[in-house]
Amino acid sequence: MHVLGHGAVLIGMGERTTPMAAEILARALFEGGQARTVIAVELPKSHAMMHLDTVMPMIDRSTFVLYPYIDRHPRSWTIAPGPEGLEITRNRSLWDALAEAIGVDEVTVLVTDEDIRAAEREQWDDGNNYLAVAPGVILGYDRNVATNTMLRKHGIEVIEMPGSELGRGRGGPRCMTCPIQRDPA
Repeated sequence: MHVLGHGAVLIGMGERTTPMAAEILARALFEGGQARTVIAVELPKSHAMMHLDTVMPMIDRSTFVLYPYIDRHPRSWTIAPGPEGLEITRNRSLWDALAEAIGVDEVTVLVTDEDIRAAEREQWDDGNNYLAVAPGVILGYDRNVATNTMLRKHGIEVIEMPGSELGRGRGGPRCMTCPIQRDPA
């Protein structure tokens, strides 16, 4: 899941997250006032692509990196609170729905041009699991040479970090920022 800003949240539905779970979460976010729009995107039902942050991380205010061997136009739905429950609308375009939700004319989608074996290796090593630390500045693994190079060519500053031990546990920079316990105060 990505907190997009502007009251919008993006949820991936795939191997472990069902449409019903997306609706339950959306309802809770709306009732708690934490979101006004939820976009649910369909991911392949594959263990390798079950995490939204490794398939299409948001790396800037309106820029995403898309895994190169996934449908470039995935099905998605916008969920909003309605007078009698949830209003769910199938989107014509995920990218247009994201742009509208975050208040921009269009989003930028970057894709690395690499062969399928290299792309799968980067995907398995959480290569697209980037952490945005400032507009245009991200943390990423040093071993993902092709994607890091492509991002730099698009003006994104990639701060590389070694990841042999971190990656062994199947986690990336963004995953490692998720605390085990949060103080509610």
